[in-house]
Amino acid sequence: MWQKLLELFEKADRPIKICEGDYTRGVNEINEIGASPESVLGAVIVNSCGIVFDNWVFVIGQSSGNYGILNFSEKMNYDSNGLLVVATDIVGGVFALNMGRFAEDQGMVWYFAPDTLEWESLEMKYSEFIAWLTQGDLSGYYSSMKWTDWRKDAESVNFGEGILIYPYLWAKECNIETASKTVVPLSEILRMNDDFSKKFGY
Repeated sequence: MWQKLLELFEKADRPIKICEGDYTRGVNEINEIGASPESVLGAVIVNSCGIVFDNWVFVIGQSSGNYGILNFSEKMNYDSNGLLVVATDIVGGVFALNMGRFAEDQGMVWYFAPDTLEWESLEMKYSEFIAWLTQGDLSGYYSSMKWTDWRKDAESVNFGEGILIYPYLWAKECNIETASKTVVPLSEILRMNDDFSKKFGY
């Protein structure tokens, strides 16, 4: 499966960076979450600490450095009850497998959108999600959250960081081109968005 993924990545029209992992650690972690090494999720965790797609989406691999598939909630102080967080994006979006938090589309990938502060189902299995990150229309999906010079700004963002946009993406007065953009710890953006989401009753 991993070889098939590598072949898929090689054909992509966008930069994809694989953060190398430790095989033994990866095997231990998929055993803990109950994933098969022959599944796409299992292959990603066994073989990497994460995969960065287009300098925008970070797919979480085995636990190393700031966070990983097993310790994301703890390291980020994030409420992932009923979810398995599998990826984040540079502006504070969260992708997670619905493991029971939502009644519909269980086992599918959901997205917490920082421009609405709500969870929405992508109606994709994990394998479809990885294929979408590799070949799908990310620019179209993120059209309201990307600005003209986003690629240049993204180059300065390290693992575990994100870009805080103000006025916030969900605010009516937010103009994505003129809004201030500051590199901060990703955990800061996630906690802030989660607090606002709960405050507004989402």
